[in-house]
Amino acid sequence: MLFETPCCAPCDELHREGFARAEVRGLLARFDVVRLTLADHAAVIRPTGERTTGEAWARALKAA
Repeated sequence: MLFETPCCAPCDELHREGFARAEVRGLLARFDVVRLTLADHAAVIRPTGERTTGEAWARALKAA
């Protein structure tokens, strides 16, 4: 789960440099990766089956 924000320098660096590395891409290929923005109001279903929004989930995880 990646929680990001638009115009975020660290997020941009992660995509530009971190995800450009072959070893990182190889490790991430083992996972299902989902990207959400911290202010996302769209409905999502968590792995537990609970319905929420990206924003509420980020707050519950203290990522926002």
